[in-house]
Amino acid sequence: MPIMIRRYPKADPMLALLALVALMGVACDQPAERPPRLLVIGIDGASPRVMDRLVAEGQVPNLSALAKRGAYGPLRSERPIFSPRIWNTMATGKHPREHGILSFVSGVGEERYLFTGVHREVPAIWNILSNAGRSVGVVNWWTTYPPENINGVMVSDHFFPEHIDGVRRMFSVSGESSGALVSPAEFEPLARLAVERSAEIETLQHDFGPETALPPWVTRADLIRHFRSDHEIARVALEVQSRTAPDVMLVFMPGIDRVSHWLWGCLEPPDLYPPGLRPTPEDREGCTRSLETYYRVTDGLIGQLVADYSEQDHVLVVSDHGFEAGENMMLLTGRHRTEKALDGVIFAAGRWIRPASDIGTTSIYDIMPMLLSLSALPIASDLEGKLPDFVSAPDLPQVSSYDDTPVERVQHEESGMEDTIIEQLRVLGYFEEEAEAAIDERGGRDPSAD
Repeated sequence: MPIMIRRYPKADPMLALLALVALMGVACDQPAERPPRLLVIGIDGASPRVMDRLVAEGQVPNLSALAKRGAYGPLRSERPIFSPRIWNTMATGKHPREHGILSFVSGVGEERYLFTGVHREVPAIWNILSNAGRSVGVVNWWTTYPPENINGVMVSDHFFPEHIDGVRRMFSVSGESSGALVSPAEFEPLARLAVERSAEIETLQHDFGPETALPPWVTRADLIRHFRSDHEIARVALEVQSRTAPDVMLVFMPGIDRVSHWLWGCLEPPDLYPPGLRPTPEDREGCTRSLETYYRVTDGLIGQLVADYSEQDHVLVVSDHGFEAGENMMLLTGRHRTEKALDGVIFAAGRWIRPASDIGTTSIYDIMPMLLSLSALPIASDLEGKLPDFVSAPDLPQVSSYDDTPVERVQHEESGMEDTIIEQLRVLGYFEEEAEAAIDERGGRDPSAD
Protein backbone atom coordinates (compact mmCIF):
# COMPACT_ATOMS: atom_id res chain seq x y z
CA MET A 1 0.00 0.00 0.00
CA PRO A 2 1.56 3.34 -0.98
CA ILE A 3 1.72 5.79 1.91
CA MET A 4 0.99 9.42 1.17
CA ILE A 5 3.25 11.29 3.58
CA ARG A 6 2.12 14.84 4.17
CA ARG A 7 4.71 17.31 2.92
CA TYR A 8 4.69 20.89 4.05
CA PRO A 9 4.39 22.94 0.86
CA LYS A 10 7.20 25.32 1.66
CA ALA A 11 9.91 24.95 4.26
CA ASP A 12 11.03 28.02 6.15
CA PRO A 13 13.78 29.38 3.85
CA MET A 14 15.89 30.87 6.65
CA LEU A 15 15.91 27.62 8.63
CA ALA A 16 16.83 25.70 5.50
CA LEU A 17 19.70 28.09 4.78
CA LEU A 18 21.04 27.88 8.33
CA ALA A 19 20.83 24.08 8.22
CA LEU A 20 22.80 24.04 4.94
CA VAL A 21 25.48 26.28 6.42
CA ALA A 22 25.72 23.99 9.44
CA LEU A 23 26.16 20.89 7.32
CA MET A 24 28.79 22.57 5.15
CA GLY A 25 30.72 23.27 8.32
CA VAL A 26 31.05 19.61 9.29
CA ALA A 27 34.66 18.45 9.24
CA CYS A 28 35.61 17.29 5.77
CA ASP A 29 36.91 13.94 7.02
CA GLN A 30 33.40 12.95 8.04
CA PRO A 31 31.03 11.17 5.63
CA ALA A 32 28.75 13.75 4.04
CA GLU A 33 26.35 11.71 1.91
CA ARG A 34 23.42 13.02 3.94
CA PRO A 35 22.79 14.95 7.15
CA PRO A 36 23.00 12.90 10.34
CA ARG A 37 19.75 11.19 11.17
CA LEU A 38 18.41 11.41 14.72
CA LEU A 39 16.70 8.69 16.76
CA VAL A 40 15.16 9.67 20.11
CA ILE A 41 13.94 6.89 22.40
CA GLY A 42 12.05 7.66 25.60
CA ILE A 43 12.12 4.93 28.26
CA ASP A 44 9.74 5.95 31.02
CA GLY A 45 10.99 5.60 34.58
CA ALA A 46 14.46 4.17 33.92
CA SER A 47 16.44 4.82 37.11
CA PRO A 48 20.19 5.38 37.45
CA ARG A 49 20.03 3.22 40.60
CA VAL A 50 19.50 0.22 38.33
CA MET A 51 20.94 1.44 35.05
CA ASP A 52 24.38 2.51 36.31
CA ARG A 53 25.36 -0.99 37.39
CA LEU A 54 23.85 -2.70 34.36
CA VAL A 55 25.74 -0.34 32.04
CA ALA A 56 29.02 -0.78 33.92
CA GLU A 57 28.69 -4.58 33.84
CA GLY A 58 27.68 -4.67 30.17
CA GLN A 59 24.34 -6.30 30.99
CA VAL A 60 22.57 -3.86 28.66
CA PRO A 61 24.98 -4.15 25.71
CA ASN A 62 23.24 -1.74 23.34
CA LEU A 63 23.04 1.04 25.92
CA SER A 64 26.55 0.24 27.17
CA ALA A 65 27.82 0.67 23.59
CA LEU A 66 26.14 4.08 23.34
CA ALA A 67 27.71 5.12 26.65
CA LYS A 68 31.15 3.90 25.58
CA ARG A 69 31.25 5.86 22.32
CA GLY A 70 29.21 8.83 23.54
CA ALA A 71 27.88 10.36 26.73
CA TYR A 72 25.95 8.83 29.62
CA GLY A 73 24.76 10.16 32.95
CA PRO A 74 21.82 11.37 35.03
CA LEU A 75 19.06 13.52 33.59
CA ARG A 76 17.61 15.90 36.16
CA SER A 77 13.82 16.16 36.13
CA GLU A 78 11.57 18.37 38.26
CA ARG A 79 8.68 17.99 40.66
CA PRO A 80 5.86 17.23 40.55
CA ILE A 81 7.08 14.15 38.70
CA PHE A 82 4.16 13.64 36.33
CA SER A 83 5.18 11.97 33.09
CA PRO A 84 2.96 13.94 30.64
CA ARG A 85 4.28 17.32 31.78
CA ILE A 86 7.91 16.13 31.73
CA TRP A 87 7.80 14.48 28.29
CA ASN A 88 6.10 17.58 26.88
CA THR A 89 8.78 19.75 28.46
CA MET A 90 11.42 17.70 26.67
CA ALA A 91 9.52 17.96 23.36
CA THR A 92 8.97 21.73 23.60
CA GLY A 93 11.75 23.13 25.80
CA LYS A 94 9.13 25.08 27.74
CA HIS A 95 7.94 25.05 31.34
CA PRO A 96 4.61 23.28 31.86
CA ARG A 97 2.98 26.65 32.59
CA GLU A 98 3.89 27.58 29.02
CA HIS A 99 3.27 24.34 27.14
CA GLY A 100 0.00 23.69 29.00
CA ILE A 101 0.27 19.97 29.87
CA LEU A 102 0.31 20.14 33.65
CA SER A 103 -0.44 16.55 34.64
CA PHE A 104 -2.40 13.48 33.61
CA VAL A 105 -5.84 14.98 34.16
CA SER A 106 -7.45 18.21 35.25
CA GLY A 107 -10.55 18.93 37.28
CA VAL A 108 -12.06 17.01 40.19
CA GLY A 109 -14.49 14.16 40.61
CA GLU A 110 -16.78 13.57 37.65
CA GLU A 111 -15.50 16.77 36.05
CA ARG A 112 -12.04 15.33 35.40
CA TYR A 113 -10.76 15.45 31.85
CA LEU A 114 -7.70 13.90 30.31
CA PHE A 115 -4.93 16.15 29.06
CA THR A 116 -4.46 15.54 25.33
CA GLY A 117 -2.54 17.16 22.52
CA VAL A 118 -5.17 19.88 22.10
CA HIS A 119 -4.06 21.30 25.44
CA ARG A 120 -0.45 21.76 24.31
CA GLU A 121 -0.14 25.49 23.66
CA VAL A 122 3.25 25.68 21.92
CA PRO A 123 4.82 23.83 18.98
CA ALA A 124 6.71 20.61 19.63
CA ILE A 125 9.94 19.51 17.99
CA TRP A 126 8.07 17.54 15.30
CA ASN A 127 6.18 20.71 14.25
CA ILE A 128 9.40 22.72 14.05
CA LEU A 129 11.20 20.02 12.08
CA SER A 130 8.28 19.65 9.67
CA ASN A 131 8.18 23.39 9.10
CA ALA A 132 11.91 23.27 8.28
CA GLY A 133 11.32 20.58 5.65
CA ARG A 134 12.58 17.62 7.68
CA SER A 135 10.78 14.28 7.67
CA VAL A 136 9.65 13.01 11.08
CA GLY A 137 8.29 9.84 12.66
CA VAL A 138 6.56 9.98 16.06
CA VAL A 139 5.37 6.82 17.82
CA ASN A 140 3.47 6.81 21.14
CA TRP A 141 4.90 10.08 22.57
CA TRP A 142 2.88 11.38 25.52
CA THR A 143 -0.22 13.44 24.62
CA THR A 144 -0.01 13.07 20.85
CA TYR A 145 -3.74 12.32 20.58
CA PRO A 146 -5.30 13.65 18.44
CA PRO A 147 -2.46 13.08 15.96
CA GLU A 148 -1.02 16.00 14.04
CA ASN A 149 -0.39 16.42 10.34
CA ILE A 150 3.39 16.46 10.14
CA ASN A 151 5.95 15.90 7.44
CA GLY A 152 5.92 12.17 8.12
CA VAL A 153 3.96 9.76 10.32
CA MET A 154 2.50 10.22 13.80
CA VAL A 155 1.11 7.19 15.63
CA SER A 156 -0.60 8.71 18.65
CA ASP A 157 -0.49 7.58 22.27
CA HIS A 158 -4.14 6.45 22.10
CA PHE A 159 -3.35 3.91 19.39
CA PHE A 160 -1.69 1.16 21.38
CA PRO A 161 -3.50 -1.67 23.16
CA GLU A 162 -2.08 -0.69 26.55
CA HIS A 163 -4.22 2.43 26.32
CA ILE A 164 -7.16 0.99 24.40
CA ASP A 165 -7.66 -2.80 24.48
CA GLY A 166 -6.00 -3.19 27.85
CA VAL A 167 -8.25 -0.58 29.43
CA ARG A 168 -11.29 -2.16 27.83
CA ARG A 169 -10.35 -5.53 29.34
CA MET A 170 -9.65 -4.05 32.75
CA PHE A 171 -12.90 -2.13 33.00
CA SER A 172 -15.15 -4.19 30.66
CA VAL A 173 -15.54 -1.32 28.21
CA SER A 174 -16.82 -1.96 24.70
CA GLY A 175 -17.03 0.16 21.56
CA GLU A 176 -14.59 1.48 19.01
CA SER A 177 -12.62 4.73 19.09
CA SER A 178 -14.27 7.44 17.02
CA GLY A 179 -11.30 9.73 16.54
CA ALA A 180 -8.34 9.28 14.21
CA LEU A 181 -5.39 7.61 15.93
CA VAL A 182 -2.74 7.87 13.19
CA SER A 183 -1.72 10.53 10.70
CA PRO A 184 -1.75 10.11 7.77
CA ALA A 185 -4.79 7.84 7.86
CA GLU A 186 -3.28 5.62 5.16
CA PHE A 187 -0.67 4.41 7.67
CA GLU A 188 -3.13 3.15 10.28
CA PRO A 189 -3.78 -0.28 8.62
CA LEU A 190 -0.01 -0.82 8.41
CA ALA A 191 0.40 0.14 12.07
CA ARG A 192 -2.32 -2.31 13.07
CA LEU A 193 -0.73 -5.05 11.01
CA ALA A 194 2.60 -4.30 12.69
CA VAL A 195 0.97 -4.74 16.11
CA GLU A 196 -0.44 -8.09 15.03
CA ARG A 197 3.02 -9.16 13.87
CA SER A 198 4.83 -7.89 16.96
CA ALA A 199 5.43 -11.46 18.14
CA GLU A 200 7.99 -11.71 15.35
CA ILE A 201 10.41 -9.58 17.38
CA GLU A 202 9.61 -11.24 20.71
CA THR A 203 12.93 -13.03 20.73
CA LEU A 204 13.54 -11.40 24.12
CA GLN A 205 12.34 -13.24 27.20
CA HIS A 206 10.67 -11.70 30.24
CA ASP A 207 11.00 -13.21 33.72
CA PHE A 208 7.38 -12.99 34.86
CA GLY A 209 6.37 -16.66 34.47
CA PRO A 210 5.26 -19.05 37.22
CA GLU A 211 8.78 -20.45 37.53
CA THR A 212 9.94 -17.12 38.99
CA ALA A 213 9.17 -16.34 42.63
CA LEU A 214 7.28 -13.05 42.86
CA PRO A 215 5.44 -11.46 45.80
CA PRO A 216 1.77 -12.49 46.03
CA TRP A 217 0.50 -8.97 45.36
CA VAL A 218 2.18 -8.80 41.95
CA THR A 219 -0.15 -9.38 39.00
CA ARG A 220 1.89 -11.33 36.47
CA ALA A 221 -0.64 -10.81 33.68
CA ASP A 222 -0.18 -7.03 33.94
CA LEU A 223 3.61 -7.37 33.78
CA ILE A 224 3.37 -9.56 30.67
CA ARG A 225 0.94 -7.08 29.10
CA HIS A 226 3.46 -4.26 29.54
CA PHE A 227 6.15 -6.49 27.99
CA ARG A 228 3.97 -7.13 24.95
CA SER A 229 2.97 -3.48 24.67
CA ASP A 230 6.61 -2.35 24.44
CA HIS A 231 7.17 -4.94 21.72
CA GLU A 232 4.16 -3.63 19.81
CA ILE A 233 5.42 -0.06 20.08
CA ALA A 234 8.86 -1.09 18.84
CA ARG A 235 7.35 -3.06 15.95
CA VAL A 236 5.28 -0.07 14.80
CA ALA A 237 8.35 2.17 15.09
CA LEU A 238 10.32 -0.27 12.94
CA GLU A 239 7.51 -0.14 10.38
CA VAL A 240 7.71 3.66 10.29
CA GLN A 241 11.49 3.50 9.96
CA SER A 242 11.47 0.97 7.14
CA ARG A 243 8.76 2.67 5.08
CA THR A 244 9.63 6.35 5.54
CA ALA A 245 13.28 6.52 6.77
CA PRO A 246 12.58 9.78 8.61
CA ASP A 247 15.27 12.35 9.30
CA VAL A 248 14.17 12.38 12.95
CA MET A 249 12.38 9.57 14.78
CA LEU A 250 10.85 9.76 18.28
CA VAL A 251 9.65 6.63 20.09
CA PHE A 252 8.28 6.29 23.62
CA MET A 253 8.24 2.98 25.55
CA PRO A 254 6.53 3.00 28.98
CA GLY A 255 7.25 -0.54 30.17
CA ILE A 256 10.05 0.07 32.68
CA ASP A 257 7.87 2.57 34.55
CA ARG A 258 4.85 0.25 34.64
CA VAL A 259 6.87 -2.76 35.78
CA SER A 260 8.79 -0.71 38.38
CA HIS A 261 5.56 0.37 40.06
CA TRP A 262 4.96 -3.29 40.90
CA LEU A 263 8.48 -4.55 41.60
CA TRP A 264 10.52 -1.66 42.98
CA GLY A 265 9.92 -2.53 46.63
CA CYS A 266 12.13 -5.61 46.27
CA LEU A 267 15.13 -3.28 45.86
CA GLU A 268 14.33 -1.37 49.06
CA PRO A 269 14.85 -2.19 52.77
CA PRO A 270 11.83 -4.23 53.97
CA ASP A 271 11.25 -2.00 57.00
CA LEU A 272 10.11 0.80 54.69
CA TYR A 273 6.89 -1.15 54.07
CA PRO A 274 4.11 -2.58 56.24
CA PRO A 275 4.30 -6.34 56.97
CA GLY A 276 1.88 -7.22 54.16
CA LEU A 277 4.21 -5.67 51.56
CA ARG A 278 7.46 -7.26 52.70
CA PRO A 279 8.55 -9.99 50.27
CA THR A 280 10.20 -13.19 51.43
CA PRO A 281 13.91 -13.52 50.60
CA GLU A 282 13.01 -15.85 47.73
CA ASP A 283 10.38 -13.43 46.38
CA ARG A 284 12.80 -10.55 46.81
CA GLU A 285 15.47 -12.33 44.74
CA GLY A 286 13.04 -13.28 41.97
CA CYS A 287 11.44 -9.84 41.92
CA THR A 288 14.78 -8.04 41.66
CA ARG A 289 15.92 -10.36 38.89
CA SER A 290 12.64 -9.79 37.00
CA LEU A 291 13.03 -6.01 37.13
CA GLU A 292 16.63 -6.15 35.94
CA THR A 293 15.61 -8.57 33.19
CA TYR A 294 13.08 -6.01 32.01
CA TYR A 295 15.82 -3.42 31.69
CA ARG A 296 17.64 -5.95 29.47
CA VAL A 297 14.45 -6.51 27.45
CA THR A 298 14.21 -2.78 26.86
CA ASP A 299 17.86 -2.71 25.85
CA GLY A 300 17.14 -5.43 23.30
CA LEU A 301 14.28 -3.43 21.79
CA ILE A 302 16.54 -0.38 21.66
CA GLY A 303 19.11 -2.49 19.81
CA GLN A 304 16.51 -3.34 17.16
CA LEU A 305 15.57 0.32 16.75
CA VAL A 306 19.21 1.45 16.56
CA ALA A 307 20.23 -1.24 14.05
CA ASP A 308 19.24 0.91 11.06
CA TYR A 309 21.46 3.80 12.17
CA SER A 310 25.18 4.25 11.57
CA GLU A 311 27.65 5.50 14.17
CA GLN A 312 27.58 8.84 12.37
CA ASP A 313 23.86 9.19 13.05
CA HIS A 314 22.66 10.53 16.37
CA VAL A 315 20.96 8.38 19.00
CA LEU A 316 19.47 9.88 22.14
CA VAL A 317 17.90 7.71 24.88
CA VAL A 318 16.28 9.49 27.83
CA SER A 319 14.12 8.73 30.85
CA ASP A 320 12.00 11.22 32.75
CA HIS A 321 12.59 10.11 36.35
CA GLY A 322 13.69 7.29 38.61
CA PHE A 323 11.93 5.43 41.44
CA GLU A 324 11.79 5.30 45.22
CA ALA A 325 10.16 3.29 47.99
CA GLY A 326 6.50 3.98 48.65
CA GLU A 327 3.00 2.60 48.50
CA ASN A 328 0.38 3.30 45.89
CA MET A 329 -3.12 1.93 46.39
CA MET A 330 -1.67 -0.53 48.99
CA LEU A 331 -0.31 -2.81 46.24
CA LEU A 332 2.28 -0.97 44.18
CA THR A 333 5.63 -0.64 45.94
CA GLY A 334 7.41 1.86 43.69
CA ARG A 335 6.64 5.52 43.25
CA HIS A 336 8.21 8.79 42.08
CA ARG A 337 7.22 11.73 44.26
CA THR A 338 10.29 13.20 45.95
CA GLU A 339 13.81 14.27 45.10
CA LYS A 340 14.95 10.66 45.67
CA ALA A 341 13.33 9.76 42.33
CA LEU A 342 14.18 12.98 40.51
CA ASP A 343 16.94 11.69 38.23
CA GLY A 344 16.37 9.72 35.07
CA VAL A 345 19.15 8.83 32.63
CA ILE A 346 20.46 10.11 29.31
CA PHE A 347 22.52 8.35 26.64
CA ALA A 348 23.79 10.28 23.60
CA ALA A 349 26.01 9.13 20.74
CA GLY A 350 26.74 10.13 17.17
CA ARG A 351 28.76 12.43 14.95
CA TRP A 352 28.27 15.58 17.00
CA ILE A 353 28.48 13.99 20.47
CA ARG A 354 31.78 14.20 22.36
CA PRO A 355 32.61 11.12 24.45
CA ALA A 356 32.07 12.06 28.08
CA SER A 357 32.17 9.91 31.20
CA ASP A 358 31.05 12.83 33.39
CA ILE A 359 28.29 14.93 31.82
CA GLY A 360 27.63 17.07 34.87
CA THR A 361 24.07 18.21 35.39
CA THR A 362 21.87 17.81 32.33
CA SER A 363 18.25 18.91 32.65
CA ILE A 364 15.06 17.89 30.92
CA TYR A 365 15.02 21.50 29.65
CA ASP A 366 18.29 20.85 27.81
CA ILE A 367 16.73 18.15 25.61
CA MET A 368 15.01 20.57 23.22
CA PRO A 369 18.21 22.57 22.52
CA MET A 370 19.92 19.22 21.85
CA LEU A 371 17.20 18.09 19.44
CA LEU A 372 17.41 21.33 17.49
CA SER A 373 21.20 21.39 17.42
CA LEU A 374 21.54 17.74 16.39
CA SER A 375 19.06 18.49 13.60
CA ALA A 376 21.22 21.41 12.41
CA LEU A 377 18.57 23.94 13.37
CA PRO A 378 19.18 27.10 15.42
CA ILE A 379 18.32 27.16 19.10
CA ALA A 380 15.60 29.60 20.15
CA SER A 381 16.54 32.21 22.74
CA ASP A 382 13.23 31.78 24.59
CA LEU A 383 14.00 28.17 25.59
CA GLU A 384 14.78 27.57 29.25
CA GLY A 385 17.52 25.01 28.71
CA LYS A 386 21.01 25.14 27.27
CA LEU A 387 23.11 22.99 24.98
CA PRO A 388 25.15 20.49 27.04
CA ASP A 389 28.93 20.66 26.72
CA PHE A 390 29.13 17.18 25.22
CA VAL A 391 27.24 18.31 22.09
CA SER A 392 29.55 19.70 19.39
CA ALA A 393 27.09 20.48 16.61
CA PRO A 394 27.94 23.37 14.23
CA ASP A 395 27.28 26.73 15.84
CA LEU A 396 24.29 28.63 14.44
CA PRO A 397 22.88 32.08 15.22
CA GLN A 398 19.94 31.84 17.59
CA VAL A 399 16.40 32.62 16.54
CA SER A 400 14.10 34.43 18.92
CA SER A 401 11.34 31.81 19.09
CA TYR A 402 9.57 28.98 17.31
CA ASP A 403 6.21 29.78 18.89
CA ASP A 404 4.71 30.90 15.56
CA THR A 405 5.35 27.48 13.97
CA PRO A 406 2.06 26.09 12.60
CA VAL A 407 0.47 23.12 14.37
CA GLU A 408 -2.15 21.30 12.34
CA ARG A 409 -4.05 18.62 14.23
CA VAL A 410 -6.37 16.06 12.76
CA GLN A 411 -9.96 17.08 13.42
CA HIS A 412 -10.48 16.43 17.11
CA GLU A 413 -13.01 13.91 18.30
CA GLU A 414 -12.90 12.03 21.57
CA SER A 415 -11.20 8.68 21.15
CA GLY A 416 -13.88 7.08 23.31
CA MET A 417 -11.34 5.98 25.90
CA GLU A 418 -10.80 9.16 27.92
CA ASP A 419 -12.93 8.19 30.93
CA THR A 420 -11.44 4.70 31.20
CA ILE A 421 -7.87 5.96 30.87
CA ILE A 422 -8.63 8.34 33.72
CA GLU A 423 -9.88 5.40 35.79
CA GLN A 424 -6.75 3.41 34.98
CA LEU A 425 -4.60 6.31 36.18
CA ARG A 426 -6.60 6.44 39.40
CA VAL A 427 -6.04 2.71 40.00
CA LEU A 428 -2.29 3.17 39.45
CA GLY A 429 -2.22 5.76 42.24
CA TYR A 430 -1.44 8.85 40.18
CA PHE A 431 -4.23 10.91 41.70
CA GLU A 432 -2.66 10.36 45.13
CA GLU A 433 0.53 11.90 43.75
CA GLU A 434 -1.42 14.84 42.35
CA ALA A 435 -3.05 15.40 45.74
CA GLU A 436 0.34 15.35 47.51
CA ALA A 437 1.71 17.91 45.04
CA ALA A 438 -1.31 20.15 45.64
CA ILE A 439 -0.73 19.98 49.41
CA ASP A 440 2.90 21.00 48.89
CA GLU A 441 1.83 24.00 46.80
CA ARG A 442 -0.83 25.11 49.31
CA GLY A 443 1.83 24.88 52.00
CA GLY A 444 3.87 27.49 50.17
CA ARG A 445 6.43 25.13 48.64
CA ASP A 446 6.68 24.74 44.89
CA PRO A 447 7.48 21.06 44.24
CA SER A 448 9.12 21.93 40.93
CA ALA A 449 11.77 23.87 42.81
CA ASP A 450 13.06 20.82 44.70
